[in-house]
Amino acid sequence: MELTYQLYDDDDVTHEKVRDYEDDQNGLNDKDGSAQIDDYDECVYIYCINIFSIMFTALGEVLPSRKRGPTSMTDVWNQKPGCRITVTINPLGQPICDNTSKLTHFLGTIARSCKHCPIDLPWTKVSKDQKQEIIKTIRSKFIIPKHADRWMLRSIGRKVKNWRARLKKKHWDSSKSFRKQVKSRPPELEKAIWKSLVTMWNNEAVQEKCAKNKANWAKKVMVQVTGKKSYARIREELKKNMDDLTKDLPEGTVDAPGPDDVFAQVVGNNKYGAADMYGLGVRQADLWGNIPSRNVVLIENVKLKSDNELMEDNTGAQGDTRVNVPPRPRLKVGDEVFLHNIVTYEKVAKAWLRSMDPTTEVGGIEIGEDWCSVEVQAIIKRGSLLVRPFDLFMRVGDAGGACVAWPSTYLSVVPLD
Repeated sequence: MELTYQLYDDDDVTHEKVRDYEDDQNGLNDKDGSAQIDDYDECVYIYCINIFSIMFTALGEVLPSRKRGPTSMTDVWNQKPGCRITVTINPLGQPICDNTSKLTHFLGTIARSCKHCPIDLPWTKVSKDQKQEIIKTIRSKFIIPKHADRWMLRSIGRKVKNWRARLKKKHWDSSKSFRKQVKSRPPELEKAIWKSLVTMWNNEAVQEKCAKNKANWAKKVMVQVTGKKSYARIREELKKNMDDLTKDLPEGTVDAPGPDDVFAQVVGNNKYGAADMYGLGVRQADLWGNIPSRNVVLIENVKLKSDNELMEDNTGAQGDTRVNVPPRPRLKVGDEVFLHNIVTYEKVAKAWLRSMDPTTEVGGIEIGEDWCSVEVQAIIKRGSLLVRPFDLFMRVGDAGGACVAWPSTYLSVVPLD
């Protein structure tokens, strides 16, 4: 089959054309015997470029792209003698400063180094002398308090385990023979260490344990989402922010728990009405009462204004689907009143009017203009929702004997018998 190599849209060069140019040079195709040397050189040049283009394209498809390997931390390893990096530790022995990332990456290089840390042994079986040598190596590069030794050793133990799992996943195949498994040794490991790892992974007891651990790990549903920054560093930053806000409080002020306390300002608003750090089943409304949003308050005010205009007009115009609120006598504190549903205007309860002062608080919140504080006495519609639910009071049936806030336009005086 004839192969065609095309470099430009107008250049179609084939083996046949090259041979034609050779004949031209020898005077076989030209009646005058003149050779087209310039055209021949140009044709061979284009032909060679196309050949090399195909070769490099094929090599690009075969050779894998270069990827970033494990962190080597050469800047730390090559530090001058006596130059060490300072790391701050909290009382629990956890690093909490900006140099934490350098320390953890350096611990990773130690975990992957067969010279400083054996990876063919479980971390619990590594001798104390070897662990002390590792600590000595770390202290030659970092200034770190002694009570952080436990954290550093535990961190290295976890990193060794993770590195061993990566090597197993990438280079070990259980379906191959032992000889082929040994030949698939990664270049960064010595042959004896890799053979020891392969022998361990082929052990039936180890395989059963690995399968059990893999099944348990698959049940994990919560993962870290803070990236390189550890929980210890995040906790320290939040603590610092809380301390700064506490210092700004007026003298003599107590930071009582609430929706706007220092903790809420630093951590953020609770989601879905939950009260963080108070345990299961506790919501914001249980602690601080119902806190309506701006949109809820706006809609509430617009609806009350519309109903007031409707009550004043009371024209009963045809086609008006809204409920006509009948005129009512002037309310005063101490009256026995009916509570009416704000949608259907049906009676839902009988109550005593206790206050019409806008500053009166119900559930820790001022009732505001055109609202009344009423004490529910007799319940008529137990399942009807309260206009302003708070604490554990969500329906009229929950508020028997308690004071609730109710719009004054939806109250009517109980007629005297």
